[in-house]
Amino acid sequence: MARVGRIVVAINLILVSACGSASAQEAPTTAVVVPPDVVLAVVVSQPECPLKIENVRLLRYFRRDDYSTGGPGTLYQLHNTGKKAIVGYSIATWYSNNSGSIVDWNAQTRDQRLLRGMVKESADAPTIVPLTPELKSKLEFGTPMQMIRFFMILKISFADDTHYDATSTFASLREHLEAFGPVYEKRSAGNKASQPR
Repeated sequence: MARVGRIVVAINLILVSACGSASAQEAPTTAVVVPPDVVLAVVVSQPECPLKIENVRLLRYFRRDDYSTGGPGTLYQLHNTGKKAIVGYSIATWYSNNSGSIVDWNAQTRDQRLLRGMVKESADAPTIVPLTPELKSKLEFGTPMQMIRFFMILKISFADDTHYDATSTFASLREHLEAFGPVYEKRSAGNKASQPR
């Protein structure tokens, strides 16, 4: 009987350990808004593009038990200012060190189309907390400005099978930023060297 009791205790300890490990790996859901003097968000001017990127906020996710956990995030709105329904788009969020990501979206049903005048949120908002001096220090938000992040519409697919395409402009932007790569690498190395251990 004592042996059975020890086995049950051992199993419980394994389950507790597994649950604790899974909890530790959960993605952080708390964030702060990154100040523009740390990373500046810039929406590329595209006056001929009917899909507008609005109300951009740059985020930094974290967990209070480990401030190094987490990473950057974004929140913005997409406003269809044109006359045609939109069934798909590609958006580039690109850093001035010539790295970044491209987000693709396609409507899966007719009801998901982005109609004239509609506004679409880029993502569900996390729990956003005020950026206190203590948090700013823990998250290592220093000066000078670390980077610029560009937001740009690359492609749009409309319900009438027509398209908007700005990929050539994006390619030119990347080529331009390539020339500044060594400058940003040097600044990034300098920032890390100056941070307190």
